[in-house]
Amino acid sequence: MRYRFISLLIFIFIFNVVNAQEVDQGKTLFQIGDEKYSVEGFLENYNKNLDLVIDDSQKTIDNYFQLYINYNLKLKEAKALGLDTSKAYLNDYNKYYKQLADNFIANGEITEAMLKETYNRYKTEVKASHILISNSSKEAVDTLKAYQKAEEARRKLLAGEDFEKVALQFSEDPSVKMNDGNLGWFRAFKMIYPFENAVYNMQIGDISKPIKTQFGYHIIKKTGERASKGKITVSHIMLRVENAEQAQEAEKKIQQLHQKLNSDNFAEMAKQYSDDDNTAQNGGKLKPFSISEINSKRFENAAFNLEKIGDISEPIKTKFGWHVLMLDDIEPLASYEEMKPDIRRQVKTSSRAKLINEQISEDLQKQYQAQFDDNYKEKLYQIIENTKVDDKFKIDNIKESNALPSRVLFEFANQKYTYKDYLKYFEKNQLSFAAKATPKQRIDKTYSDFLYNKLVAHHRVELENINTEFANSVKTYRDGILLFEVMKNQVWEPVSNDTLGQQEYYQNHLQDFYSEESIQAKIFTSSDKKNLRKFRKSYRKNTEKAMSALTQEDTYNIMIDKVEITAKSSKIPSSIFSTKKISSIKKHNGGYVFIDVEKRFPAKQLELNNVKGEIINLMQKYKEDEWIKSLRKKYTISVNEDVLKTIKQTFE
Repeated sequence: MRYRFISLLIFIFIFNVVNAQEVDQGKTLFQIGDEKYSVEGFLENYNKNLDLVIDDSQKTIDNYFQLYINYNLKLKEAKALGLDTSKAYLNDYNKYYKQLADNFIANGEITEAMLKETYNRYKTEVKASHILISNSSKEAVDTLKAYQKAEEARRKLLAGEDFEKVALQFSEDPSVKMNDGNLGWFRAFKMIYPFENAVYNMQIGDISKPIKTQFGYHIIKKTGERASKGKITVSHIMLRVENAEQAQEAEKKIQQLHQKLNSDNFAEMAKQYSDDDNTAQNGGKLKPFSISEINSKRFENAAFNLEKIGDISEPIKTKFGWHVLMLDDIEPLASYEEMKPDIRRQVKTSSRAKLINEQISEDLQKQYQAQFDDNYKEKLYQIIENTKVDDKFKIDNIKESNALPSRVLFEFANQKYTYKDYLKYFEKNQLSFAAKATPKQRIDKTYSDFLYNKLVAHHRVELENINTEFANSVKTYRDGILLFEVMKNQVWEPVSNDTLGQQEYYQNHLQDFYSEESIQAKIFTSSDKKNLRKFRKSYRKNTEKAMSALTQEDTYNIMIDKVEITAKSSKIPSSIFSTKKISSIKKHNGGYVFIDVEKRFPAKQLELNNVKGEIINLMQKYKEDEWIKSLRKKYTISVNEDVLKTIKQTFE
């Protein structure tokens, strides 16, 4: 969380200037003390970060310019306080540098073919069932048993036995009892790469050979393939079910709602009846989502089965309650060029990364002209196998007369690594392999890893000197970490630790910390004002009799909702919130409504513990403003007004 917050604080210095040709980039825009700040630096910030400024009044050149000065004042003060040499800063910087360098290196090695393969798999969704035979054992005999069990399941399937039956008999996936092995629809990145790759290379109806992944062996049956719809937007009405008592009532109510719903009244009905507080006031509308992005397969299937805008689903039940869905929009898959940056990011963090590492190692070997000892694999195999004790290699067991460890294994960029360097690495990592791995497989893998690590470690150090783009990124993060440290020391922690100050602020602003008044009420709604008026008259005369008639048969075509709400609720017009008991009938959300107030909860003073976070935020904002004022007095700021005027004329 801390690192995400830093990324929001810092200004991202990527040159992206628009209409800047009229301004001399090299000119000094302002100075803080003796330190000069160029037009280029300011414009890079302005063009890249303008959308991050929430307050529209701050988006003018003048106001943004003041924000930029404040930013640099904070950095200057941080250095004056010696924070750029502190242990905390250096630890964070070193961690960030490694992360940035590794990301930068990997970015350059993701091939166009890899990206296009992934994009094509975004365009097509697949459906599959599987049988999993787990294998977490390191023993070769157990691995063989798992493979043979997977083959036995496959033979039954090829002989024509029902997949669901075989899955229940063989599969060790815990979810098989609920889904009979059916994984539903998915696309790229939703399954681990070997599994995904197998399914996309199968035909519908195919049964795979055993596919090895980190979870064990899979027998896969491909059951479907379709063009991706991209992202869809749906609205829903949800009736929450928290216990068995509510289940029957919620099912009855959702069926009643479903009969009354159409595309014209769906949003108003959602505002009135949905228990999803996050979406009700927005007409039930959810954020756009793609396949496999919703935490309910049943909900997802119902949503993606809707064909046309305005189509409404049958009621469905999920672990959250009962739902009715309406399709609002279909957003087709974006173009390859538009999606390329996001695909690149996902490729780097997926199981595809192994392919990237192989390419990186190959390219760095060429760049640094790596040279290798001849026939090194056979030499390594002989020395490791000949010095094993109890099937474990120990470098201390090598005879002193053996000259091989001192010989150079490979070298690049004036750095040499001996056989002994590698053998130490092998000794440390030899237990990470399953027993089924052959000695040569272990040597191949550890040698590749050892070479890769040494090449990347060297390139990481050199990167800032040989690549301007990376150097600029490093400066950005360096400043960002420094900004975090100075804000933490000067603003955030002093306020967070000042419990007496928080209490004093609370006492001085008691009038600002009250809960909203609320009511507990029955809400009666209908699209038929005449019927609602008739029912209200009956209800006022004999409440119990009217309610009994309403619940036994839907004579009046009226919906009832029992809720606790504030005046801001979308379920009722604000004009009837102050009703003492039974309100008049008002037009609302495309229908008519009246309420019966059962209980009123007055606004009350909130305790300090309930508003402590809000108080800390307010105090930190005030402290930061006062600190900036003091910095502006401490440091001399000189602005080149002519240059600033030219910038304003160009951009405004």
